Amino acid sequence: MNIAAMKTLFTFEAAEDPQVEDDQWVLKSNPDITIQVCGYAGGYAVNEFNSDEGWMMDHGVFKTLKSAAAAALAL
Repeated sequence: MNIAAMKTLFTFEAAEDPQVEDDQWVLKSNPDITIQVCGYAGGYAVNEFNSDEGWMMDHGVFKTLKSAAAAALAL
């Protein structure tokens, strides 16, 4: 999946403070699912949040943005 295709399905959010947080891609159809850009360790972490119930679930770290996007879309 190229960046143009990513932008149709996800919204890119740059970190306000890159020293403290990472950039992320947020799934447009479900903003509780994100792809965290793990710059320090490399790779992309797929996360799911439920703010109403107060939980977060890690769905794995992937080597490529394409594989992370596929995992996020499968949730």
